[in-house]
Amino acid sequence: MDIVNIGSRLELLADRFLLERRNMGDAHFHVHRPRPANVVLTTDRPWEHSIAYFVIFRDNGLYRMYYRGMHSNDGGVKALGEPMCYAESHDGIEWTKPSLGLFEFEGSADNNIVFGGDPVKYSPTELWRGHLGTDIHWWADFVPFKDERPGVQDEARYKALVRGCRGPCMVGKDRWDFGLYPFQSPDGLHWTLMRDTPVITRGLIDAQNSAFWDAACGRYVAFSRDVRGPDPIPPDPDNLEEIAQDTIRDIRVSMSDDFLHWTDSMFLRYPNSPRQQLYTSAIQPYERAPHLLIGFPTRFFPEGGQTEPIFMVSRDGGAAFHRWPDAVIPRDAPEERDGNRSNYMACGVVRGNDREFFTYATEGYKNGPSRRLRRFVWRVDGFVSLRARGTEGSVITRPLTFTGDQLLLNYAACSGGWVRVEIQDVEGRPLDDLALDDCIELAGDSIEQRVFWKNGANLNRLVGQAVRLRFVLRSADLFSFRFAVLA
Repeated sequence: MDIVNIGSRLELLADRFLLERRNMGDAHFHVHRPRPANVVLTTDRPWEHSIAYFVIFRDNGLYRMYYRGMHSNDGGVKALGEPMCYAESHDGIEWTKPSLGLFEFEGSADNNIVFGGDPVKYSPTELWRGHLGTDIHWWADFVPFKDERPGVQDEARYKALVRGCRGPCMVGKDRWDFGLYPFQSPDGLHWTLMRDTPVITRGLIDAQNSAFWDAACGRYVAFSRDVRGPDPIPPDPDNLEEIAQDTIRDIRVSMSDDFLHWTDSMFLRYPNSPRQQLYTSAIQPYERAPHLLIGFPTRFFPEGGQTEPIFMVSRDGGAAFHRWPDAVIPRDAPEERDGNRSNYMACGVVRGNDREFFTYATEGYKNGPSRRLRRFVWRVDGFVSLRARGTEGSVITRPLTFTGDQLLLNYAACSGGWVRVEIQDVEGRPLDDLALDDCIELAGDSIEQRVFWKNGANLNRLVGQAVRLRFVLRSADLFSFRFAVLA
């Protein structure tokens, strides 16, 4: 019998891993959509004519945003050297574009360009201090992150992989120098090339390619874009819109111990999910449960170039994902999301306050007078819930062990709704004083509410013992749970 040791970590009800589908009744899994909020950024600068590929992360009390600009919407060779731009915020709601003075655009350094792709179009000033590699063209695949690896040097506190090659080509073909190059920075603004040859070369990687330090696995992880299919010969990379029906866009993963030497990339696996076109991945460790990687891959519809983010979660460091079919930000969400590539989700889900996480998504990419980035709001842990409406529903977990003397739930009950918990032995028999009838109903709405049983039972006696949890709910959503030590 497999027993899962969850210790005191938070567990989301987002992938069915911990649940055995028994006695479900009215209970089912529900994928939640974030609530649309304010527009935080518009394209009002000449070097931002076409914006895309946002990455946002919280850096202590500062929110950092990096995104692609472009002063021509002609695409192809005319768009070479797309600059990366920078904005910041102290609350994730109101954003400013600081004048960095790092690059000149059309003779002026009064701009928010943080990384100039083409040193001719975007000339670095003396403030830059970094090495760009003057003979290498860079593209809009700049996804910085703050490196939390223990012992990381100050000059390498921020890192990113950037797509580039020598010469005017958008994708690799047979170029030996095409791929993802490693950069580092001490402050997130001044970037230095770590190696003048690419460290990841497999795949088309012609979209947002991300990397981060995975503390749970103790390694760097990178996710890049490619195409896959039964035909081992990839389609003509200069004609990506004509990809054969049996060949699809998809995502690869690579691992590294030092950010310079990477494993050969492999395609992600999605057990029990249909083949679909997936563009960007927006994968990151979930802040409250870093053993889980959450992702919001962009589902792509080639017939009209439409896009919509969906939700997936991984427990094995990124090789296999449980992928949900529902769009989390649909194409009919507010304001011009149904146009060509007009609904990309930013890479980054950031804590907004005690009860909310913020995410961001583009709109009006190729239609309308301005291109915009809109903020969306999620309840903490509120990606997927176990839901019951009307009659009761229940699930029972796999056998698990834990650490702590109290059980905490994140749940929301409608009027007249409630959640109760029973603790069983591995054979499914209720334990003394912890049966369902002993549990005091939880009503209302709470991000972290302790479960009580009528006799005030302390759970210390069960530490190290394999048990099952039975969750029973009516007119309620259950998002997550964890065991903790009473303060």
